[in-house]
Amino acid sequence: MSKAAVAIMPEPRVQETVPYPESTIRLPQQKLIERPRLARLLEAHDADLIVLLRAPAGYGKTALLQQRAHACQRNGDIVAWMTLERRDADPMSFAMHLVAALEKQGVAIEQRGPDTMGNMGFYSWQAVVQQICLRLSETRGHCRIVIDDAHIVALTPAAECLDLLIREAPEGVQFLISTRGETGLPLGHIRAHREILELDMQMLRFLEDETQDYLISRSSRAIPQDQVRLVQNRSEGWIVGIKLFSMAVDLEPENERILESFSGERRQIAEFFVEDVFSRLSDDLQEFLLRSSLLDRFCPALCDAVLELGDCAGLIERCETAGLFVQPLDEAGAWYRYHQLFAGFLRRQLHDRAPDVVAGIYHRAAQWLDDNGDHVEAFNCAISGRDMLFAAEILDRHCETMFSSGLQPTVQKMAELLPPHLQTLFPRLMLVLAWRLLAQWRVDEAKGLVDIAQRRLTEMERSGELDAQTIAHLRFSVAHRECQIAQTLYQVDRLESLSSSVLGQSALPQESQPSGSHYLMSSLYNSLQYAQREQFRLSKVDRLDALARDYLVRSGTTHGLVFIAGITGPSLMLMGQTARAREMLEEGVRLATEVAGRGAPLGTIVGPSLAALCYECNELDRARELVAEHVPHMTTAGLTDQLLNGWITQARLQLLDGEVDACLETLENAARFASRHELDRLRVGVYAEHLRILLKLGRPDDAARFARRRGLVRGRTDGAGRKPTSFTMLDGVVAQANCRLMAADDRFGEALALARQWRSFVTSAQAVHAAVEWDILLAELLLMSGERLAARRALSQALEKAAPCRLLRRFLDEGEPISGLLHQMAQAEGDQNPFLAELVSHLEPLAPTEEFEDEQDDMAICGKINGREIEILTLVSSGMLNRQIGEQLGLTEGTVKWYLQQVYDKVGIRNRKLVVSRLRRLGLIP
Repeated sequence: MSKAAVAIMPEPRVQETVPYPESTIRLPQQKLIERPRLARLLEAHDADLIVLLRAPAGYGKTALLQQRAHACQRNGDIVAWMTLERRDADPMSFAMHLVAALEKQGVAIEQRGPDTMGNMGFYSWQAVVQQICLRLSETRGHCRIVIDDAHIVALTPAAECLDLLIREAPEGVQFLISTRGETGLPLGHIRAHREILELDMQMLRFLEDETQDYLISRSSRAIPQDQVRLVQNRSEGWIVGIKLFSMAVDLEPENERILESFSGERRQIAEFFVEDVFSRLSDDLQEFLLRSSLLDRFCPALCDAVLELGDCAGLIERCETAGLFVQPLDEAGAWYRYHQLFAGFLRRQLHDRAPDVVAGIYHRAAQWLDDNGDHVEAFNCAISGRDMLFAAEILDRHCETMFSSGLQPTVQKMAELLPPHLQTLFPRLMLVLAWRLLAQWRVDEAKGLVDIAQRRLTEMERSGELDAQTIAHLRFSVAHRECQIAQTLYQVDRLESLSSSVLGQSALPQESQPSGSHYLMSSLYNSLQYAQREQFRLSKVDRLDALARDYLVRSGTTHGLVFIAGITGPSLMLMGQTARAREMLEEGVRLATEVAGRGAPLGTIVGPSLAALCYECNELDRARELVAEHVPHMTTAGLTDQLLNGWITQARLQLLDGEVDACLETLENAARFASRHELDRLRVGVYAEHLRILLKLGRPDDAARFARRRGLVRGRTDGAGRKPTSFTMLDGVVAQANCRLMAADDRFGEALALARQWRSFVTSAQAVHAAVEWDILLAELLLMSGERLAARRALSQALEKAAPCRLLRRFLDEGEPISGLLHQMAQAEGDQNPFLAELVSHLEPLAPTEEFEDEQDDMAICGKINGREIEILTLVSSGMLNRQIGEQLGLTEGTVKWYLQQVYDKVGIRNRKLVVSRLRRLGLIP
């Protein structure tokens, strides 16, 4: 391979969603050689969902798509044509490209979602796909969506967008796709469930008669059949190779050596002919081709400003006339691009011949593109020209607007192309990236960026590099990020202090507040509510919710209502206002679906919390539906509430379905995620749930070991010396775990004291949901202590609080001894308590031996029932004899009898069946 023919790989670039050139959505009108054999094949598969053309460059994929598209168009079908570009790797850009293509064919797609945060008409690409499919379902006849150059988006997020589009497409829609390699689509699944026609390079290559027809149509002289056959054999039907041969013949019709040299590797042949054609062009045309090849797209005005050549419009016209791989990108002929193989060859030539001009061309192009609104392409040019500082300046100027417009991944990818030390010079960029990292749960990295931004901001303030308004805005942004970090790390004291301090600015006249602060003010009021709720201070929930909504209205956006619902919904649930919480969370799910589309990360802000609410109300089918929809996506971005509610609800549903191992694995996965991201609220929450389940499964020894390993018995369990108002919901979770551990260890006095303290605290705080939990736990502890009457009083109070809130699962999940006591209370009260009757209807009926309360149930158990004793009693309850138990556990029959004698002494009952019944009612054995 010659040095001149070595292609230069382009610099990595990213693209922004900007208006699409006409040619990328317009069905091309070039004169094409007919390919009837393939046309008949495509017609025979007219009803298939997908027609996939997959072959290397130059096998006529685009031409075949054009012919098929024209045929469908003549039949009255809607034909939406998309020629993909590099920026379409972004799913939003891809989706909006399709919107433009459909609108070109008269299929208007209604844009939904807030545009006040930028110039986007949709909140997410999922929403765009949802709206496209809805609109197509309303059209009559067939719709053909033609996607050319799909390999550009393979293994990018846009492939997920295309996959969703195919899966959700209504009847009557067919996708015709061309690609050089992988598409990123799950073809195995599509082949199994949908009809698909796939054409590879063997199917697409020219046959001999097609080669002859092509050469005749392109050549100014007759070509003998033997030469046609030779070209066919040596090219193996590769269409671009045949085209290059035709071009060379036209340039040198008398040169017989052209045919003789047509052999060897196809890449070498292609490079040879491109170079050979190029060398025969005039000097001014060569210079134009070389310089303009640095531009992914170009127009006469851009070329005039950048290339330092005269009459660029005339030069472009000459290139078109000569057929030099120049492709117009719109009908008006304003924008053009080169075939990428040709462009790569030209760039190599330019770097070899005149490397000194490259940096200047890229710099001037970046400046022109930035001035004309194409900021991302301007950034790309600066990067390609190795002008990193200029690229950073471009990104810093526009990162906030791009970020708020839904291009967060694009901003992040652009920043990754900059040296880290250069990023630190731009505090605005650092803060935007910190926001993105927080959304990805990368808290340590976000903290580091905020610290860097603060130091740099101080330097710039001292040097006078920024004006006062910009300084105020960036200071406000720093404070907002610090609040977000504190919230993520469950530093609720710090969160309340920071957010209250920043929100003090709201007392100033509106013109004195930092510019563009209303959306952040809404977020801060939301954070303040979270901080107070987690400290059981619930009196201001409604006011803080109203303030957050008010500032959100001022900001002009609506999707923030989902985040407000994600905080206020759980607050209302804690207060026992289940109906209001449900209404708010349901509205949040509806809005998230409308704005961002089903399955988008926005919905996970509220979906898992709604699943938890439905579970508490024993609406298990709805809870399962919400868990299935939202839990798999909830780690993308969001709030700790959604993670905690999602994983715990999923684990409880799995336990109900008898999937104990899956339940515990779910909690372990949640704990690993929490530890990896330093989410203490989540980590301790799932640990406590894991402990509760182990104890309910009759595994006290495992539970004790688990608690020691996970640190549940350390600190924050004793309220002595602490003000009641300083307790948090995390303290409550740890306290409940320790109460259960104390009871399992026969330390009922300590457990009762701690439970009574917490019940009193949460009741006075009007945290109804927590009060019900503590009432139930206190009742269980009292039962196990032999204080049956006190236990009934505590459980009656729990029922009274829970009935208006419809908190059924709080009781049902406790199992024994609570379920036994509920049965006894229902027998005593008859139909006087409808809520109690409903609860009992969901419980397993009492066994005949348990229908009458044994007077010995009021006796306390003297001593701890250990793990081996529980293991033996569990086997006894299954009907096994002592000898069988010994064989299963590897013990002698005498040893089994000895263990049972110890249990009889502790329980105070000598009857084998009554002991099992008593311990089961106390929840000590399953």
